[in-house]
Amino acid sequence: MTLPPWLAELVVFAHPGWLVLLAAPPVLWLLRRWRRAPLPAVSSLAWFDAVPTTWRVRLRWLPGACRTIAFTLVVVALAGPERITPARESVRPGLDVLLLIDVSQSMRARDGTPDRLGSAIALAQSVVKTRPRDRIGVLLFAGDHAIACPLTIDHASVVDRLQTITVSESDEGTAIGVAIAGAIGRLQTARAARGAIVVLTDGASNTGSPLPDDAARLAARQGMSVLTVGVGRDGLVPFPTELGVVEIPLGIDEPALRRVAAAGGGTFVRATERQAAASIAAALDRIEPAERIVTSRQTAPMGTWLGAAASIALVLELMISRLWLRDLL
Repeated sequence: MTLPPWLAELVVFAHPGWLVLLAAPPVLWLLRRWRRAPLPAVSSLAWFDAVPTTWRVRLRWLPGACRTIAFTLVVVALAGPERITPARESVRPGLDVLLLIDVSQSMRARDGTPDRLGSAIALAQSVVKTRPRDRIGVLLFAGDHAIACPLTIDHASVVDRLQTITVSESDEGTAIGVAIAGAIGRLQTARAARGAIVVLTDGASNTGSPLPDDAARLAARQGMSVLTVGVGRDGLVPFPTELGVVEIPLGIDEPALRRVAAAGGGTFVRATERQAAASIAAALDRIEPAERIVTSRQTAPMGTWLGAAASIALVLELMISRLWLRDLL
C-alpha cells in the first residue's frame, strides 16, 4: 500500500515544547509598539514629504527580519523536527503448515479420484499452490505417523513428494490424535512462530492416545490451529477387495472432525466441495495472511539543515547591518 504524498512528507517533533518560544518575537514587537516613545513636537513634518526615500531607508527592516528568521529556525531545530520518509513495503513469511495425510486402509475407498487418498493428495497440492510464502511439510499417518517431507519453502519438492504417497500396507487402524501430537512436536522442533495443522482424513480415528479432541486442544494451547478436511462421501462406497470392488458402509465421520476442528480453533472443510482448496486457504488466511504487507516508516532528522539556515540568516543580518545599512541603524 502506497501512502498519500501529504502523509509521506508529514513532519513530527521530538521535543515540541520548545515551540512555545515562537511566541516571543510577536510579544516583544507588541511591547515595543506599546512603549514607543512619543515623537518630538515639531510645528510640521510636511517639509519632509518632498524628500525622496531611498532603497536603503525602505529596507531598514531587513536586519530585524533576519534575526527573527534565525531565532525561529533555532527554536524549530531545538524542537527536533523529523520528516517521515515514505513507507517501505516488505513481505513477511506466512505460516508453517503441516499437512497430515491419512494413509490408512480406509483411504483405498473409491469414492474419490481415483480413491480417497488420491483426492486428499490432489487437494493438498492445490493448497500448496495457494500458499506461496508458507513453509509446508507433509506427515503421513495410519496407526502411527512418519514425516514424509520436512517443512520447506521449496514447494516443488513438496508437490513431488505428494505424488509418491501410497496407502499403508499395514492394517493398524487410524490414530488421528497421535498424528496431531506428532505434528505439534515437529512444529515445535522447527521453532514455528505461527503454525497450522491440516488433517486430511475420512475421520475414522479408532486407535492411539491421545484422543483427537485432546490433541487438538493441546495444539491450540501451543498457538497452533488445527483444520480438518473430510475426504470421501457418506453412505455406501466402492471398496476394492480380493473378491473385487464391493459396496460397503464407509462414510466419513464428519461430527468427529468438526469437534477436532473446534477444539483446535480451526475449521472443517469437506474435500468434495467445489471450492475446498479456496476454503482451506481462506481459513489459513484468517490465521496468518500468505502475503502480509508490513509497512515501516523511518524518520529523517531535519535539525542539521535548520541550524545551517539559521547561521546563514545571522551572517546576512551582520552583513546588512554592519556594511550596507551601517549609518542608518
